[in-house]
Amino acid sequence: MPARTIDLDVLRSHTSYTPSHILGGLYQGADPPIGPWLRAAGVDALVLAASECQHDAALFPGVQVVHAPGHDDDTGTMDRGQFAQWNEVARWVADQVARGRVVLVCCHMGWNRSGFVTAMAVRYLTRWDGGRAAEYVKFKRPVALRNRTFVAFLRAMPAPMG
Repeated sequence: MPARTIDLDVLRSHTSYTPSHILGGLYQGADPPIGPWLRAAGVDALVLAASECQHDAALFPGVQVVHAPGHDDDTGTMDRGQFAQWNEVARWVADQVARGRVVLVCCHMGWNRSGFVTAMAVRYLTRWDGGRAAEYVKFKRPVALRNRTFVAFLRAMPAPMG
């Protein structure tokens, strides 16, 4: 059975929003359009990964909203708490996609924070190491993962066990 996908025509008919299809029911994009459009297009769950874009869940009727706020910090280190939160969310995203749900991971520009969470989810879905998952996400969304700290962190991650 093929994975469910976002109906991009529905989104385009009401908004100019175009997320990138990454893998199965997994999508990545910028700050999403508020209103019923995501649900109408087939989105089941939305991850908001940017601290500055933590919209109230009620603004996305019919969509499960996960708040995972973080900063696009390219200082060479990653906060352990931030990593733990995004890792937990990425596992959840991978589980949802594996169950056939459509998940959209967003941040302000749709590049780094969403790219990190998405690459981590790809890592869990495919059992690839973090470097391969990062390169795959960059291939599917060329503007993604420009943050050197995030990419270095992903490249250091081995394939998940089991």
